[in-house]
Amino acid sequence: YAGANYPGRVVIVRNDDGLYAMYGHLDPALLVAVGARVERGQPLGAVLAQRNARAPSHLHFELRSFLTAREVNGEAP
Repeated sequence: YAGANYPGRVVIVRNDDGLYAMYGHLDPALLVAVGARVERGQPLGAVLAQRNARAPSHLHFELRSFLTAREVNGEAP
């Protein structure tokens, strides 16, 4: 998955072991697209520069056992 406005963009990568890695707060100019195969160490995008925000710019990272779950996410990841 690549898209959303989190703030910033979100990339979710399905790993071969069935886990999903989610990277959030990325700049809109992503370096990957939906369906692209990515390799370990490959840049996905840059961290969003958050101006006038309470929290400094940072990467949000999660490991999940699911991509989406309607009970939690509704129609969007």
